[in-house]
Amino acid sequence: MIFFFIMLTLSIIIGKYIYELNQFNHSAELKQIQNPNHLEIKELIKEKSPIVIHNLIGKYDLSELELDSLIKNNPGYIIDDNGKNIALSSFKEYNDIYVLNNKPIVEHIGYKGNLDEIHNSFSDKLSCNITHEISIQRGQHFLPLTKNKHNCEYYTQLNGESTFFLFNPKHENDIKNKKSGEIKKWAFKINLKTGLTIYIPPGWYYFYESDNISIIGHSYSDNYFTWLYNNYLR
Repeated sequence: MIFFFIMLTLSIIIGKYIYELNQFNHSAELKQIQNPNHLEIKELIKEKSPIVIHNLIGKYDLSELELDSLIKNNPGYIIDDNGKNIALSSFKEYNDIYVLNNKPIVEHIGYKGNLDEIHNSFSDKLSCNITHEISIQRGQHFLPLTKNKHNCEYYTQLNGESTFFLFNPKHENDIKNKKSGEIKKWAFKINLKTGLTIYIPPGWYYFYESDNISIIGHSYSDNYFTWLYNNYLR
C-alpha cells in the first residue's frame, strides 16, 4: 500500500512538471537583458519568452573564441565527429566545412567548466542531463527546423555571426514540413553576434543560418521529473 501511494505521488509530480513544460506563452515577445544576473535571467524565463542576453560570457572568462587561436592552442587536434575524423586545421584550408553540435570538443579544448558556470544562470536544483556542444562552421550552412524538447536550451555565439529564426509553438501547423523560406514570416529574427546568448523556451521551434566562419556553443538540460519524457516520449 505504501509503495502504491509513493508511485501515485511520484506520478502526480511528474504529470505536473510535464503539464507545466508544455504550456507556452501565446503572446510572447522577444526580451533583451543587457547586464545579466542569475535572478533576472530566471525571472524572465518564467515568462516563457525568448531572451537575447548580452554581456554574459565575459563574466565567466569565456571571451571571443577565434578560429586562429583555437587551432594554435590545439595543434594537431582531430575532431571526432560521429565517427568521422576532421582535423581542426582543416577549417583554415577549406572554405566549406562544418562540425555540428559536437560534445567531445567542449572538454578537449577546456571549455566545459566555463560553460557549466554559465549554465548556473539558467538551472535550478532539479536540473539534470546538462549538456554542452560546440559547432564550428565555415561557408554557408544552416541548422534545419528544430524543436526545443528540453526544459532549458540556449545558444551562445562564441565567434562570428548567425541568424536565428524562432517560432512560437502556436505556429506549429504553419511551419512544419515546409521550406525555411516559406516560414520566416512567422519568426522572431535574431542576428546573433559574437558574445550574445539566445535562450529558447521549451516547445519553441527554431533554425539558424550562417554564411561565414561561425563558432556556436549549444547547451541544454532537463530536470529529474521530465528527463524521461523529454528524451524518449516527447
